[in-house]
Amino acid sequence: MKKVFKSVLAVALLSVSVISSQAFAADQKNEPAATTVTIAATQNKDIQKKIDEINKKYAVGQEFSVEDSNFIKANTPAIPKVDSKTVTTFSVQTDKYYFIGDGYSSSSMSNVRVSGYATVDLGVINHTVSTNFNTFDLLHRSHAKLTNSVYFTAYGIIGSGGLVKIADFNIVNECSNTDSCYQGKTQNWSGVPTNYYISPKGTVSDSGSDFDIIPAISKI
Repeated sequence: MKKVFKSVLAVALLSVSVISSQAFAADQKNEPAATTVTIAATQNKDIQKKIDEINKKYAVGQEFSVEDSNFIKANTPAIPKVDSKTVTTFSVQTDKYYFIGDGYSSSSMSNVRVSGYATVDLGVINHTVSTNFNTFDLLHRSHAKLTNSVYFTAYGIIGSGGLVKIADFNIVNECSNTDSCYQGKTQNWSGVPTNYYISPKGTVSDSGSDFDIIPAISKI
């Protein structure tokens, strides 16, 4: 059975640069309190849920309805237009996001935290999404499996202004029989996006029971 712990949610994205694991360890020492981030992001819960529902309705390249297009445009960051004839990567904006969230399992009597960073390098045509985060047990209890995932969607315009998904992927890794699981990955993609969305998550699996931790996310 699956319990979803929404310690907070988020909508946002766009950026560059890969952070080293050493930088992550240093930043963890100075990470903001979970309650601070939670209060700031709680208001985005319903919006994130709606965006997830819309994304599941359409395949990449399938045009959104007018209603869904308007919702995505109104509730996700818009990407600035860049006029260029070159097809080589040129970074036009770099944003960095911090996220943190806790989940509690009564069956295993453990507290698990998801915290770290995501960045997106947005170029003219070629782009990357990079991750640098941990899912770990605050009490150092071992779990059958810990899974890290970052879901990312980019949107573009077709025809007379209809919205479509031009990139839609999950960056995933998992670790077995451990109390912590680190992810440091980069995913390349290309296209001409107008808006974007990102949602990190940690999943804890023990004895046939899973629970998700969906952390608060904020731009830093």
